Amino acid sequence: MFSKVLIATDSSPASLAVVGCAKSLHRLGTGECVLAQCFLIRERVAFPDQIKAYIESTLDRQKGILERQGLRTTVVVNAGLPGTVIPRIATEQNCSLIVVGSHGHNLASEILLGGTATEILHQATKPILIIRLKVDEDTGQAVCAGESCDFMRHVLYTTDFSDHAQRAFAYVGKLVKCGARRVTLLHVQDKARLGTHLKDRLEEFNGIDRERLEMLRDRLKDMGDAEIDMEIPYGSPIDEILNRTGNGGASVVVMGSHGRGFISELFLGSVSHNVARHSEAPVLLIPGRQRGT
Repeated sequence: MFSKVLIATDSSPASLAVVGCAKSLHRLGTGECVLAQCFLIRERVAFPDQIKAYIESTLDRQKGILERQGLRTTVVVNAGLPGTVIPRIATEQNCSLIVVGSHGHNLASEILLGGTATEILHQATKPILIIRLKVDEDTGQAVCAGESCDFMRHVLYTTDFSDHAQRAFAYVGKLVKCGARRVTLLHVQDKARLGTHLKDRLEEFNGIDRERLEMLRDRLKDMGDAEIDMEIPYGSPIDEILNRTGNGGASVVVMGSHGRGFISELFLGSVSHNVARHSEAPVLLIPGRQRGT
C-alpha cells in the first residue's frame, strides 16, 4: 500500500513520538522510510555542510528505531523551507506517503500543524498521514494522542460522494486488503446546508445516501473480512467526525481533499482542515487527482 514513506522530522521529542507511531507502518506494507529534515536559509550563515552533517547525526536515534522494526531507512537533510522541500523530497525519493506530526492548535513547533505541516499540506500532491500528538501529564513528553497507532483496528471513512471522496475510498479498500478489522462508512447530512428549506426531505436524502453507502460496503466485503458499519447522522460534519475519534473510537480517519495538494481545502472552516487539526486519531488525507496524472 505504502511501500516507501517519508517522515517529516526534526530532532525534537515530538518527532521521536511520531517515529514511534510510524513503526506501525509495516502493517501498511511499508518496507522503506525516508527521514527528512530541513534547515532554514537563514541558518546557512557560514557552514551549511557542517550544519547538515550535525543534523544527520542527531537523527541516528530515530533511524535506529525504524530499522529495528525492519524498515530500511535513509536520512535526507536539505536546506530550504519545509513546505516546499518536503513534498519535493517525497517526489524525488518516490515516496507514496508523507507522515507529519501535529499538536493541533495547542503548541507550535517547526514540524507541527499550524506551522510546517500546514505548509506541507498546501504543496503536497502525495497522501499525507497526520499523527496527532499530546503532552503526557506525568512525563511532559509528546506522545501519540490515541491509545495506540493501530491503523487496522477501526478505519473511519468520511464521504460526501464527490470524486475526491471516491479517490480516498480506494485507500480504504487497500486498508481492508491489508487486514483492517473494522470500517465505518460515514456520510453526514449537513445541517447547515440543508437548512430549513430542505430539512423536510431528510428521509428522502437518507434513503438515497444509504443506498450509496451500501454499494461501498458491498465492494469492501469482496476485499477482506472487516466488520463494516454505516452511519448517516444529521448535524455538523466536523463535529460528527471528531465525535468518532478518541476514547476508543476510530484509530484512523480517511478523507479526500481538493485542489493542488490541499490548498483549496485549507481555508479556516473547511472540514478536512478542522478534522486534521483536532482529530484524536491519525488522519489520512488523500489529494484530488492532479492534472497529467
